Amino acid sequence: KNAEGCWTCRLRRKKCDRHGPVCRVCSALLITCHYTAEKPDWVDGGERQREMAEQLRQEVRDKAPYRRIPLGLPEASPKALDAAHPLTRPHRDALETFSGRFLGSGSGNTHPASARFPGAPSITPSTTSSPDRDVQRAPDWTGLDRGLVVCYLEFYFPFLFPFYQPSMLDRGRAWVVDFITDSQAMEQTTLSLSSYFFSLALETAQGAAHETCKQIAWEKLLSQIHGTFGLLRQELPSVTAAGGVAENLPRAVQIMGCILLLQRFETAVCSFENCEAHLSAATELFQRALDGTEEAAAASGPTARPCSFASTMRQLRGHGPPWPRQYPTFQAPSSEQMAFRFFSALLLVDDIVASTALGEEPKLRQHHDSILGDGQWLADRDGEEDEAHSIRLEDIVGCQNWAMVAVAKVSALDAWKKRRRAAGDLDVMELVLRAADIKNTLVTNLTRAEVAPLSRSRSRSSAWDIFTPCNGQASALAEQSLLVTRVWAHAAALYLSVVVSGWQPASAEVRHHVACVLELLTQRALSWAVLRTVAWPFCVAGCLAAPTQEPLMRSVVEGLRPPGLLGPVQKALQIMEAVWRSRDLLDSTTWDLAACFRGPGHLVLLV
Repeated sequence: KNAEGCWTCRLRRKKCDRHGPVCRVCSALLITCHYTAEKPDWVDGGERQREMAEQLRQEVRDKAPYRRIPLGLPEASPKALDAAHPLTRPHRDALETFSGRFLGSGSGNTHPASARFPGAPSITPSTTSSPDRDVQRAPDWTGLDRGLVVCYLEFYFPFLFPFYQPSMLDRGRAWVVDFITDSQAMEQTTLSLSSYFFSLALETAQGAAHETCKQIAWEKLLSQIHGTFGLLRQELPSVTAAGGVAENLPRAVQIMGCILLLQRFETAVCSFENCEAHLSAATELFQRALDGTEEAAAASGPTARPCSFASTMRQLRGHGPPWPRQYPTFQAPSSEQMAFRFFSALLLVDDIVASTALGEEPKLRQHHDSILGDGQWLADRDGEEDEAHSIRLEDIVGCQNWAMVAVAKVSALDAWKKRRRAAGDLDVMELVLRAADIKNTLVTNLTRAEVAPLSRSRSRSSAWDIFTPCNGQASALAEQSLLVTRVWAHAAALYLSVVVSGWQPASAEVRHHVACVLELLTQRALSWAVLRTVAWPFCVAGCLAAPTQEPLMRSVVEGLRPPGLLGPVQKALQIMEAVWRSRDLLDSTTWDLAACFRGPGHLVLLV
């Protein structure tokens, strides 16, 4: 620890907690923390020091809107859920925590949302959607609201998920419309999100003239998100009551999706304080959904049970609108199936990235082989059942399964190493052998990716190609998907090197992979939306970058627009800067990536 705290707090004349490499005071304010042992050049008692003081004051003012994101309500007593369904630690109380601390107070509170959240709509659970799809609420949209919904579908949703281009046979993004209209809470939140997104576009295009519009939209959005969380709190008991999630599956999927989408917005505006609680709640809903359908499949007969994800997908098929006739070779997926596949992909990625920051094994690791595969090249495990029920991450987040699975395996290895070291029986030879298996598969797949043609999933041709945009958007996405996959793979190799050899940024292997990531990010035309999808690997490479590579790392982030929706990339650069300032203070034997990502008491989720 720096004996006198960071230079930012000293200049601001605040008490520093001396928690390096980023103190909690600066982190809470979302400002730059100058935490170094040596005195910075600008500490001269003169003009440069006054300029820095003014710069910090301006930074505090600029980050004020982002500190107003709703961070949950005061701690409340957790409400007991149905004990008939056994839960495993550490998630047993995840839904109770989410329902109590982050969605409102304990049981028995039936006051409308507007009583607890000023400005939120007064809606009781009975006005929200029922799991029964036969009774649907027709959306009451004005012309303006209809335009905002289209804005969400055409601009905001593709910005957050640029690789998600569902085919006509999958009914495009029709499921997103169903997802919005089936829940009044999500509908109102969607309108507020679109209003804020529209105000950002106005400000970007026409400057500060629309600052007032943005502030009004922001305040409305905060109020609506509070109301949405309140409504979710009201619905959780009915979804998790007797019968469990399996009997309320469509609504459970919708609640899980609401949590994940709102969390995506929070991270987009650089708010990470609630990430761990929200992720735990979504993980528990997902786990309960899989466990419930797997138990139902087991009860139907003694035959071998299918993958629980596949069972859940089959069960959700029956909740969709009836297909006109039973085609022998094709059945259109229901909106619930499309939503569950999409949100499951987001959750699996979030879980993997979170595990690297927490220093733990991914909580959904046991499902990776059946849903994502075992980390082999995609073409080596292709099959009809795989096409029907597994998840292809490249179609949703841009990164192919094998690269993401490699990160998960390294995270699991890191957790195993820490457990063994804590127990005093770490076998270094066994660590090296386990790492060698991961590295061999990773290097083989990375070599194939560097010489591979366009992604299989986007290069398949059919009669439906006539509807592909003539501007080459599909081929451009395929190229960028392969690029994103390679970036993740190089970051996985860096992660593995740190786990096995410690913090060695000067090693030849580390420098090679950092240089590869930099080349891919700086010499290719990546859109800003696509850059969001590589925030984690960008941060990994940046933390291990050499001093001469720092300007290149900064250049990747310069000029990003709109800055208000690129929080993960900006946070990644903030983490890098903190590591760079502390180079001389890091212990190569104990410092690791989890230490880089460790925020002041909360999870930093770079997704």
